Amino acid sequence: MFRVGNLMDDLISKKEKLIKIPHIEGIKCFGCGHSNSVGLKMDFYADEAFVYSWLTLAEHYCSYDKYVHGGIVATILDEIMTWAAIYFKKKIVLTKSMNVNYLKPVCTDNEIRAEGKVLECLSERQIIMEGCVYSNDKLCAKSTGEYVLIDSLR
Repeated sequence: MFRVGNLMDDLISKKEKLIKIPHIEGIKCFGCGHSNSVGLKMDFYADEAFVYSWLTLAEHYCSYDKYVHGGIVATILDEIMTWAAIYFKKKIVLTKSMNVNYLKPVCTDNEIRAEGKVLECLSERQIIMEGCVYSNDKLCAKSTGEYVLIDSLR
C-alpha cells in the first residue's frame, strides 16, 4: 500500500486533479463538521483508490508539549476511513471496530495528510477499511476498521 518517492509533492501537485467531496452543511461532527467551532473541519478529496485530507492541528489538540493527542489522531483515522467508505460505497457507515498503531508522533503546527481506502468487502453491509496519517511523508499512524453500511440513520 505504501508508495515510495516524494509522495507529498506528488499529491500536492495532483490535488487540483482530485475530486473534492462536498461536506455536509450544518452538521456538528467533530471531524468533518464545518459548523463545529472546535472541530477539525476536515475536507476530503478522492482519486480512483483513496480519499485524502490535509490538515494542520493547532496546539489545543496536543497531549504533551507539541505532540498531538492520540485520541485526535484516532479521530482523524476514523474520519478518513468513514469518508472513504461513504465515497466508494455510496452508503452511510457506522464504525463497528477500529485498531490503531501509533508509529511516530504527530506534531501540532505541521501539515499532515490522512489517507483512507477500502481493504475488503465482507458482505453487502460490512466493510474493512484502512487509514494512514503521514507527516513529512513519514507514516505516523495506521489503522484498520470494520464499518457497517446502512441506508439511513433514521
